[in-house]
Amino acid sequence: MAVLGGVALVVFSIILFRLWFLQVLSAQQYVSAAENNRLRSIRVPALRGLILDRRGTTLVGNRPALTVGLRLMDVPNGRLASTVDGLARLLHTPVTQARESLARNAGYGLIPVAENLSEAALSRVRTLAASMRHFKEAKAALQIREDDVGFNMALLPEGELAPALQALARIVKAKPDELYETLVRRAGYQYDLVVLEEDVALNLVSQILERKQSFPGVEIRKDHLRDYPQGTIAAHLFGNVGEVTAEELKTKQFSHLEQGDRVGHAGVEYTYDEWLRGQDGESRVEVDAFGRPKRAVSGGSLAQPGNNLVLSLDLKIQRAAERALQRAIETAHQQHYWRANGAAAVVMEAKTGALVAMASYPAYDPSVWQTGTSKDFQRLASAGANYPLLNRAIQGSYPAASTFKAIDAIAALEQGVVTPLSTFMCDGSFEAYKQKWTCWVSPAGHGHMNITHALAQSCDVYFYNVGLSFYHRKGTELADWAHRLGLGKATGIDIPGEAIGRVPTPAWKRSYYKKGTWDYDWHPGDSINLSIGQGNLEVTPLQIAVAYAAIANGGKIVTPHLGLKVVDADGRSVLKVAAAEPRSVDISPGTLDVVRQGLRMAASSSAGTSAAVFSGYPVAVAGKTGTAEWGARDDCAWYASYAPADNPKYVVVVFVEQGGHGGSTAAPAARLIYDALFGLKSGTNVVTGRTD
Repeated sequence: MAVLGGVALVVFSIILFRLWFLQVLSAQQYVSAAENNRLRSIRVPALRGLILDRRGTTLVGNRPALTVGLRLMDVPNGRLASTVDGLARLLHTPVTQARESLARNAGYGLIPVAENLSEAALSRVRTLAASMRHFKEAKAALQIREDDVGFNMALLPEGELAPALQALARIVKAKPDELYETLVRRAGYQYDLVVLEEDVALNLVSQILERKQSFPGVEIRKDHLRDYPQGTIAAHLFGNVGEVTAEELKTKQFSHLEQGDRVGHAGVEYTYDEWLRGQDGESRVEVDAFGRPKRAVSGGSLAQPGNNLVLSLDLKIQRAAERALQRAIETAHQQHYWRANGAAAVVMEAKTGALVAMASYPAYDPSVWQTGTSKDFQRLASAGANYPLLNRAIQGSYPAASTFKAIDAIAALEQGVVTPLSTFMCDGSFEAYKQKWTCWVSPAGHGHMNITHALAQSCDVYFYNVGLSFYHRKGTELADWAHRLGLGKATGIDIPGEAIGRVPTPAWKRSYYKKGTWDYDWHPGDSINLSIGQGNLEVTPLQIAVAYAAIANGGKIVTPHLGLKVVDADGRSVLKVAAAEPRSVDISPGTLDVVRQGLRMAASSSAGTSAAVFSGYPVAVAGKTGTAEWGARDDCAWYASYAPADNPKYVVVVFVEQGGHGGSTAAPAARLIYDALFGLKSGTNVVTGRTD
């Protein structure tokens, strides 16, 4: 009895201690937990920071907008699909598009929609999955786990939800609307607002509010969307803003965020998202036992707006660059190059790499990211419109043509292939290994040429001889110099998506072509074509700008950049964007002097290929024309330059797809840009004839 009494005493002592611990020591903790259990936090989005040009002019701002969404817990069971359909008709949106938009905004990850299926049904589901459009790319969009089937909306191709649900409904003997409702409700939290459509017109919002009884769970939220006061200007550089995707949440940059957070996609919106995004706030709402909101309560936190990003762009120069590209297209058409419909321009500080302007044609209205329809995006991605979303300055890869001759000259002088006094005879053609090449600029021939005059007059025959000499040396010296000067690699610009281009070598050919074919081996013609920037060479306009900046600044490879600094709403500096330190290339001053002299003569001497445009121009310009053969298309026009020639400040590169000759199409456009840079009004320059 004593032992049993002792055991009972110990047991009751433990129980009493536990009660005292829970009710006294931990009381406040459980009171807080109970409070939190009846309170819900609603996110208050932060206002995104502005994007400004170097003079403080707003390039990207914010504007108020109204968003229509559904709070799922307030939509009666069985009425979700009909509610969405009714809203879609009122908003003049296709029903299938509205349904898919709501499902995607509700959530990502695997969402079960059908359970306890037979093996026969599962087999039919597997057949359905294999037949889905782009299923190989989407892979796990339709997933099977044991006897359950679910969707992963992050992997489901656009437009695939409705047909997939209809097919699945036939297999599991259910109604498509039932599967749709299951999908959406399981994807999102019942008390969260799931966005159906942004930027809804006020008259449509009024109609929704007037029929509120017909649309249970529908709410109107005041929001802010990106605003573009300059229209299409610099549209390719900004990117867009949207909800973070499931894939982005797995990346280091966005791993600390949550589903529903809005982030920058592409452009400077992506690169500088950390500073532009700001910090969301939250409001507190008391809910009942079913989780339905009752009233707002105190607490929460205010949203902290993002900081402003100042770019190196100058709006005035950017406008001039975009007008110059339009003028270049018109000029090409006047010269009967009717297929000219794409162009790019780069304006960069020669010593720092700061981009003063970067333009691509055709442009597009960036507000399409808020208001665009599926048809709008199909048009923007179409060949008929010549791919307006493509930023040709960094994503277009083209033959460099005669702009490459400056790089060729540096390599030849530095490697001892030629000296400044070496001459070759140009009689209009060149023969080697039973092949014949002509001098495109002067089929009648230039006569005896040294390297300076060959650059000035763009003599192909001179550089054919240089290319053949490199071939006989059995190395990759020319390609190596192209790499050193920034070709065939990323420039490091602070926006994603740039193409790296290609500098061909024997090793590249062996990796690219099939063994035993003619193209597998490196031939004399490969070196000869490379010497004039043709063949398998591909470059972007920005890469050419970096190479010419190195010629202008004494051999420094700069990193192009758009970001200048981050400031708060009052203009106080938060962060100075530090560009990468320029990389030095060991080029002798004598070599640079020879090449610079050739480029200056090309723009000023009577026989120079751009002298008709820049001879007598108030500012000394040094530049090289280029006319690129581009497959079965018409020739493309290049002009790569810097100014002032004696103390270079700016590099200007203009490229026109299928625009004809560099001297008659691209160079006049470059002059319009220089007019804006130096405050001149030199007038429109018209050049005709064979100018390279």
